[in-house]
Amino acid sequence: MIAVWLAPAAWAQSPLDPDFVLPEVASDLFRPSVDGGPWLATESAHTDPGDVIAGAHLSWANRPLTWTPDDPAQGDQVDIVSNALALHLGARVTLGPVELGAAAPAYLHTTGLGFDGSTTVLGDPTLQAKVGLSTVDLAGGALVKVGLPLGGASRQVGTPGPFWELGLLGQASVSSLQIGLNLGVRGVPEQTLDGTTVDDHLWGRLGVAWLVTERWIPALELVGQRRLSDGSASTTPLEMSLQLQHQLAAGPKLHVGVGPGLGNAVGTPSWRAVAGVILQRGPTSE
Repeated sequence: MIAVWLAPAAWAQSPLDPDFVLPEVASDLFRPSVDGGPWLATESAHTDPGDVIAGAHLSWANRPLTWTPDDPAQGDQVDIVSNALALHLGARVTLGPVELGAAAPAYLHTTGLGFDGSTTVLGDPTLQAKVGLSTVDLAGGALVKVGLPLGGASRQVGTPGPFWELGLLGQASVSSLQIGLNLGVRGVPEQTLDGTTVDDHLWGRLGVAWLVTERWIPALELVGQRRLSDGSASTTPLEMSLQLQHQLAAGPKLHVGVGPGLGNAVGTPSWRAVAGVILQRGPTSE
């Protein structure tokens, strides 16, 4: 759930007024990693030369963007985005220690203030490069990502301009546990929601996976971000997810996850559920 304060000009209007001002801010922050690792969003620091990976994930976010009127006379909380169902497609190829990838979401069903979900909305496509170095138990790497807007901001599921991302990756094996940590910075167009500014921010992802068997891997993941300057609770989205990955005998990996948003920052859903499939060919799938 996200408490969002709109521009003062919008306060005096009914939420159903055709002139109601909607903020162009990305309310759905989930992006699958599509790297064959044990987590849905946390990037693996391992890169395997010759790997070719493709993935498709369905994600559902409940109430990722809401507005609480400052004036109680205007009524109760209004869902600007009440539900967002997206199909995320991605592919990656590894050349030596460098992994190159592309991904794009399509919002199949989005409901909320001003739209009824009848139109498919394209999200923001991204291009990514990742480099990784690893030993038996430790791995480290870095990534760079760039994205372009395709109009998703008009439905509050994309950014109104280009964005970029830099990050450092770490991964360690401790007995039957895999621990992954990503930390970085993301540059996005500035948007102000009545004193709440959404702009460049730090981001982090932490994943812990338990290698029960080679085919069954449960995991816990924590994903969040914080504004670079003057971070506050309203600009620090955070969510947790319980996940399970299963590799079929034929090769594909199935991946599911569900979890709550923690807090009420811009970009935090009440709940999120994800289901996906990963196809991987290369040295690790032989």
